[in-house]
Amino acid sequence: MSENVTIQDALSIRVTKWLIEKGFKPAFAIGIAVDNPSEYQIDALERSIGILWKDPNIQPKKWFFNLLKEKFRHQFLGVICFNDGQNRANEREWVIKTYGRNRLEMVSKLADEMAATFKVRIIVRLVQEVPKLEVFQSELLD
Repeated sequence: MSENVTIQDALSIRVTKWLIEKGFKPAFAIGIAVDNPSEYQIDALERSIGILWKDPNIQPKKWFFNLLKEKFRHQFLGVICFNDGQNRANEREWVIKTYGRNRLEMVSKLADEMAATFKVRIIVRLVQEVPKLEVFQSELLD
């Protein structure tokens, strides 16, 4: 390899790996989980990554002698915008659009740690008062 050539992971891959190390699950910007992060692909312009979180206090509902239970849904904390003119995000100043005022402190701490790790400035923007949940792909087909 020539000294004039540098190989590096895309920003989306580095951030995805970091989120997984911190116990979060990557998602597409609409809240659908990425089942196999090694195959994770965001849009061609590397604009955003969704953040899912498993709340340890929430358990799926069970009924009929625990034989039936609802499918577990992660909390959809928000979307990290890297390169998105609509949200005024760029390579030095990211925006995290977050859902749920009750998750604001958690997301702010995550943003603080992320800013230090990736040496960027991050704006946390509350875009919805009520928390969101993970979306299943099957729901989009109905």
